[in-house]
Amino acid sequence: MQTPISTWNRPSEWPPQRTIVLGGLYRGGTTMVAGVAHALGLFIGDRLDPRRNNEDLDLQGADAATVLRVARERDAAHDVWGWKDPGVHRTITEWYARLRNPSFVVTFRDVLAAAQTELRSENFDDLLAAMIQKQQDSTEILAFLHRAKAEGFPVLLVSYERALGNPAALVDGCAEFLGLSPTDAERDAAIRSVDAVRGYGHADGKPPH
Repeated sequence: MQTPISTWNRPSEWPPQRTIVLGGLYRGGTTMVAGVAHALGLFIGDRLDPRRNNEDLDLQGADAATVLRVARERDAAHDVWGWKDPGVHRTITEWYARLRNPSFVVTFRDVLAAAQTELRSENFDDLLAAMIQKQQDSTEILAFLHRAKAEGFPVLLVSYERALGNPAALVDGCAEFLGLSPTDAERDAAIRSVDAVRGYGHADGKPPH
């Protein structure tokens, strides 16, 4: 069975304090991966969006100044923390190097599938337009990843489709990359959250609204 993850720049030992940025395409599986990280014990926010997309309302659509302000507050409260933002590639170059020991988790999904989901969500009314937008977003994400890899930042790449076929490998790979040691119950909950029928998966096992 093929692995759903790949990593770059994994250090021999994780620093005790880190910031985890979870990104990818809109409708691209980022909610599922953030749910896995949350189930494993990663703090991803006190005020998560009630639409059950695992997004921190304090950082949702935030500009650079807000990201850095909230990051300093979270650094003071948590050794390791993160947040999910599928649009993060649009602003990340303005602030990523100023985060505390940043690592990046980026989820990829088939462009057609992501575009079809946009149509069901009524964010687009034309499939081709949605696919073009997904391709443009993917190009921006890859440009950032090229930069992050060259600069030595740790990166975890996730295939949404392969993760659905091998949830345990996704969960164990995420736990290792995040430097977490989940209990058996936390690991089991994270594996259960990987479920396409429920949308993108949620740590509490409940479907999205």
